[in-house]
Amino acid sequence: MDYSDIDSINCVNLPYHIQHYRNFDLQMSPHSIKLVLLEEGCLNIERAAIPVSHVNQGTVDAINFAKKIASNIIGIHVELSVENREEVVRAWEGLWPDIPLHILPSPYRSVTELLIKFLEETDKKHNGEPTALILPTFVPAEWWQTILHTQTTWRIRQAILNSAKESGIERTIIEVPYLLKK
Repeated sequence: MDYSDIDSINCVNLPYHIQHYRNFDLQMSPHSIKLVLLEEGCLNIERAAIPVSHVNQGTVDAINFAKKIASNIIGIHVELSVENREEVVRAWEGLWPDIPLHILPSPYRSVTELLIKFLEETDKKHNGEPTALILPTFVPAEWWQTILHTQTTWRIRQAILNSAKESGIERTIIEVPYLLKK
C-alpha cells in the first residue's frame, strides 16, 4: 500500500464521520427532547447532583431518574464559555424552574476539580452526608464513534473514584445512559 491508498481510505471514511456528527447534534439538541413525567421518590437518596454541559435528552432522562430516587436534586454546570452558560441556564429554567442550577466558572477549563470541590463543600453543609452523582451518559450507536468524542463522563467518574480513595467519602455514582440511534 502506498500513500495514495491511505489518503483514499481516509477520504472514504470522512463522510461517515461528518454524518455521525450531524446525527449526534440532532439527537443531542434541545429540540429533540421528549419530556416524560414520572412519579417521585421510590428510593431514598437525600441529595443528587447532575453535571450538565448542555441540556439535551440525556439531561432530561437523568433528571427524571433523579426525581425517582432523590429528595433533593441540584444541577451543576461548569462554565467553559459565557455563551454556553447562557444557553444552559435558559433551557434549564424553562424545563426545571424548581430545581437549582449551580454555575461553577472555570477559567482553566477544569471540570473535574471544580465538580469535586463543589460536591465536598455540599457534603460539609449537610453534616458530611455524601451527595449522589447522576451522570447523563450518551452511548454511541457504533463502537468507533466513541473515539470521536471527549471522554468527560469517564474522566468525571475516575476523578470521583480517585478522590474517594483519598478522602474516604463513598459517593454513589449512577450513570443514566442515553442511546444514540445513529
